[in-house]
Amino acid sequence: MIDQPDSEGEDSSNETVVRHHKASGLRVLHDGGKYRLLDGETEVLSTAVESLAIAEFEELRAERTPHARRRLDAERADGALRGLRNEFFAGRQADARSGNGKGGRGGV
Repeated sequence: MIDQPDSEGEDSSNETVVRHHKASGLRVLHDGGKYRLLDGETEVLSTAVESLAIAEFEELRAERTPHARRRLDAERADGALRGLRNEFFAGRQADARSGNGKGGRGGV
C-alpha cells in the first residue's frame, strides 16, 4: 500500500514510477507513451493506457494480500446486490403505476 517513487532498479531513461508496492514487488512505470507493470524485474503488462495498468496493478496486489482480496470481493458482491435490489424495486414501482385508477397498489 506504499505508492511512492522508488529510484532503485530504474534506468537512466525517463521512467517515472506511477505505483509501487514494496511488499509484493509490483511497480507501474511510465516511460514516454507506455505504462509498464513489473513484477520484480519481469514485465507483466505493457500498455499505453494508464488506467488499465493501474487496474491490473491493483488486482495483482489484492491477490497477494488475502484480507484485501476478501474486501474487494465483498465490495463487488455488495454492488451486485444493490443493482439487483434497485432493478426489483424499479419494476415494482412501474407495475404499481401501470394499473387502473390513479396509481398505487390498488385501493378501494
